[in-house]
Amino acid sequence: MRFSTYSIKIDPRLGDAIAGSLIFLFGLWIKFWAIPRYVNHEATWGLSSATVPSALSLVLIVLGAYLAVRSIWQLRHAKSRQKMFVGLTPFVILLVSLVYAVFFNRVGFLLSTPWLVFAAFKLLGGEKWWHGIILGICVTGILWVVFRIGFNIGLPAGPLEWILG
Repeated sequence: MRFSTYSIKIDPRLGDAIAGSLIFLFGLWIKFWAIPRYVNHEATWGLSSATVPSALSLVLIVLGAYLAVRSIWQLRHAKSRQKMFVGLTPFVILLVSLVYAVFFNRVGFLLSTPWLVFAAFKLLGGEKWWHGIILGICVTGILWVVFRIGFNIGLPAGPLEWILG
């Protein structure tokens, strides 16, 4: 199912302002809620598993604020209002991501992430469903290895916790 055939007409600067605000809020959420709650802060050589997520969250905060402020300033000082058609696909992907965030802790990383990747694959135009399933499983496996083994960051296992330890 493709959602790009349905569209609404908005000023692109308004979309940038909304996106910048959401990126800014997401960065704040990572920095002040997710990292203190889920990341191990044991330091080795001055670095801990919180170093990279903290740096990334600061980048999100700064760039999100810049995008939002710049777009709002342009909206207030614009001589003409330009409009463009925006498909509903980005909004549906945002909704799917919010559902993923709700079920992430309950269902676990290994069971929820393949569905997110599969849904994004199909919404962005992937045609063969089995490509989406294979991509979802591979991306989930790679991320699990990188975070669990490489960074030693525990990911919620959900109902699979008794198998994975």
